[in-house]
Amino acid sequence: GTVFKADLGGHLLGIDEATGQTKWTFYPVGQDSFIGTPAFSGGVLYQGSNKGVFYAVDAATGALKIKYPFSEPNASFESSPLVAGGAVFAGVSNLNEDSKGCVTSDQFLAFSPQSATILSSLTLTPPRSSGAAVWASPMIDPQGYAFLATGNTCIGPPLKVADAILKIGPATMKLNWDQQGPPDGHDLDYDDTPLSVNGMVVGGDRDGPRPPLIPPTAALRWPTTPTT
Repeated sequence: GTVFKADLGGHLLGIDEATGQTKWTFYPVGQDSFIGTPAFSGGVLYQGSNKGVFYAVDAATGALKIKYPFSEPNASFESSPLVAGGAVFAGVSNLNEDSKGCVTSDQFLAFSPQSATILSSLTLTPPRSSGAAVWASPMIDPQGYAFLATGNTCIGPPLKVADAILKIGPATMKLNWDQQGPPDGHDLDYDDTPLSVNGMVVGGDRDGPRPPLIPPTAALRWPTTPTT
């Protein structure tokens, strides 16, 4: 078998499971790096880079199959993609939030697994605003809905969809509901993948666990009190 590994040094590796020897190495375009783990499906690896480039790579040889035509100056892919329902889903995060290098559009993307095509996208930020980045991998529940965890607003008035868990119809990219964490003056950032547990959606932000949500309405199931 083969173990696949991406690293901050800018390597996507295929490693022999039995010997630990590198079978092949894929390098991204330019001075770039990888943070998330690649997704494997049908003999292909799907991986986004730190500088916002998304690739499909042959898992047997490491050869580039597709470089997708996505261009957002402040975009970064820091989580792992998810292959489901005939699409490759990926959340888009901020390239450099400290210098206001935050995404202004296309925070959630669906790529074609077979061609250099962006099937659909979801923009969470209105004009002249930025942020609401997706730092963690999306989750798709048994009913086929996608759930995203978002970070803070960067530029513009605070967004209702920032620092929140969102329920989305992935086929239509329609936002069904959003539920923010209780404001407490901190940088809340939901930056873990939401979990589907017994009909509820469970997530946590940087202040700790948050109340589970009931998916049809986003009602809080029971309260939690973060501890430090």
